[in-house]
Amino acid sequence: QGWYGTDHVIATMGSDFNYVDSLLNFKQIDKLIQYVNARQANGSKVNLLYSTPSCYLKSVHDDNRSYTTKSDDFFPYANRNHTYWTGFYTSRPAQKYYTRQLSAFLQGVKQMASLARLDNSVGSLDNVHKLATSVSLAQHHDAITGTEKQLVAYDYAQRLSVGQAAGQRTVNEAYAILMNKGEATPVQQVFCNYRNVSVCSASGRASNFQVTMYNPLAWPVQYTARVPVDGQNYKVLSDDGHTVVPSDIFSVKAAPPGIRPKGMQPSLNELVFSANLPPLGFATYFVQLDDTVLRWTSETKKDSYTIRGKYVEVQFAEDGYVKQLTNLVTNMTAPLTQNFYYYEPFEGDNHSPLNQSSGAYIFRPKSEKPVKINITTFEGIFKGSVVQEARQVFNSWVTQVVRVYMDEPYVEFEWTIGPIPESDGGKELITRYSIPGWGNNGVFYTDSNGREMLQRRLNYRPSWRAVIDEPVAGNYFPVDALINIKSGDSKRQLTVLVDRSEGGSSLNDGEIELMLHRRLLVDDKFGVGEALDEPGLDGKGLVVRGSHYLLLDTVENSARQFRPLAQRIFMSGQPSFSASPLSPPDYMELFTTRWSGLVGKLPEQVHLLTLERFRVDGPVSSPSGSVPYLVRFEHIYEANEDSKLSVPVTFDIKDLFRDLLFVDATELALGGNIAAADVHRLQWKTKAGRDDTFLLIKKIQNANIQANADYLPIVPRDDNCDGYSFERVTGHAEAHADRDPADQLQGLTGSTVELNKWTGKPLTRAQSLL
Repeated sequence: QGWYGTDHVIATMGSDFNYVDSLLNFKQIDKLIQYVNARQANGSKVNLLYSTPSCYLKSVHDDNRSYTTKSDDFFPYANRNHTYWTGFYTSRPAQKYYTRQLSAFLQGVKQMASLARLDNSVGSLDNVHKLATSVSLAQHHDAITGTEKQLVAYDYAQRLSVGQAAGQRTVNEAYAILMNKGEATPVQQVFCNYRNVSVCSASGRASNFQVTMYNPLAWPVQYTARVPVDGQNYKVLSDDGHTVVPSDIFSVKAAPPGIRPKGMQPSLNELVFSANLPPLGFATYFVQLDDTVLRWTSETKKDSYTIRGKYVEVQFAEDGYVKQLTNLVTNMTAPLTQNFYYYEPFEGDNHSPLNQSSGAYIFRPKSEKPVKINITTFEGIFKGSVVQEARQVFNSWVTQVVRVYMDEPYVEFEWTIGPIPESDGGKELITRYSIPGWGNNGVFYTDSNGREMLQRRLNYRPSWRAVIDEPVAGNYFPVDALINIKSGDSKRQLTVLVDRSEGGSSLNDGEIELMLHRRLLVDDKFGVGEALDEPGLDGKGLVVRGSHYLLLDTVENSARQFRPLAQRIFMSGQPSFSASPLSPPDYMELFTTRWSGLVGKLPEQVHLLTLERFRVDGPVSSPSGSVPYLVRFEHIYEANEDSKLSVPVTFDIKDLFRDLLFVDATELALGGNIAAADVHRLQWKTKAGRDDTFLLIKKIQNANIQANADYLPIVPRDDNCDGYSFERVTGHAEAHADRDPADQLQGLTGSTVELNKWTGKPLTRAQSLL
């Protein structure tokens, strides 16, 4: 009781590479149970039995004792000295990005299939399931972590690619319904999967084409489109077919050959323009090659060292390093610097903690001081009407473009890294953003799966006395969406948002450190059986491209900047391309060029987490002939995070969606697999004298659902499986279309759980933030 607070002691069974001979193991455990329990005849009070987590939990609960609570997490963890499992936060960064990208695409495909009311007559829903299956498989604890063998990583990537192609077929089928005004042949959409490396067959050499961009967010967004093209003079028309949209042409930056498949040639230029996208809808813009267009040509400005938009400005030193960041709205200036470094990994035989190697799981640098990578070439400043950028070359395998967009409050740092040279050993590459004299005193904040922000402190754990024998690795934490530091006077905040999961920390005052890429030549002996040495497309090493997004603002204003931006980064606009020969007026006669799936409006605090067609034979009965839909809403702000937005909100969902009339709703449990009325949660007594369960407020008026989507703390979640996990309450409803409006509605509750079709088991939204 001194350690457990209860007489019930759990001895967990199972682990990697154990219990392979089940007959032998169970025979031995049977004997152990028999002999230990036989001692009860001589007064022993020990009783052994096979059990399950749920049975153990019930036994502990039936003791009716008071227990302590834990509100922090377990990161970072180590299984022995010098062995911190903080390397997998970054391992296989390309795979992490691809999985996150397709996770967002999956949500968009589900939405479009629902809004277009697709059935399975041509396999549309089967294709959604194929995509969902591939994304869910990529959530395996040795997949998304990057701790699998290389051949297995190839298999995951292939399965994701197959799922992606299936989802794209469903998108085309949805557009055929949502776009067509009559009986015209649908415009075939082409998806340029290599657009991020300046390759797109639909736009490269085309003189006229259309760009259709779907917005999976439930609020309007300004989406910056980057389109590979070979020409110089293009005119971009908005979805009304005649308004000329400002655009820029930038030459494509040179990159290592291994960034693209062999034989694939990039376009010469990129066309950049900003598109206004409606909530939960699409807009089609027209691009025309036009030599009569008078365009100011971007050129290198050797005498200019500033890039600037309406909201932010970045200054560079003459040698190309960032030296100052200014928020033009608050007139806040900070002496920001940014540099790349790499840690040399420790390489040992792994037989003892002192000889533990860095590997796919483990991060263990040879020295606390990383090696700096200096700029070799500053290619200068390129200025356009939509975006301004500075191009830096650090060496043959590290380059970067720093961008400021005219209408955005952030600075984008787009880095390209690889192939990491291996001739002189492995390397673990990091970037550091530094503001001297910031005064955060070892305190920084990272997100928990994109939601709650957790305070981190160097060499400290809230729940136990920490003895850190690895000063760097022992202070690394997972950064799924963002990391920030606040100034010593608690007035200013620097926030860095990521586009995939990365390991990060603040090891020095005023500094944010993030690990971007790893190439290791020694295995860490935790099961992979091979070194983390990704060969890339050409066998010379993996080349990775990614972005960070920096915000400098007051502490008071920061949340209202980074919360919606995090959603925009994850649920980014999803572009596709078409090559209709029709003029814009003729095209608009046949096809809709602007459409939204919303007719109502959500409060700005509320994010539509899920809209998908559900199974008729789901957890609650559906009236004959009706099609159920699963809907989840999420309040994206923490309590006390923003003075105006961290408040409960009420909204009506009955007439929120176009062509989906909500006339009946059933409250479900958090897992989406059982009616809430059938859930009977255990009540616990705690040392604080209260039960840590929370209630989502709901309000029903007549035939309308008005739902309070409160941002609530972490609460216990019962997944209808053995044991408990933890999630935060958000919105969740099952709705039926085409029902009698007089039917009584029955509330709304919430979940952050995604379902892989209908398996009865929830798929958590980890794939969206790692």
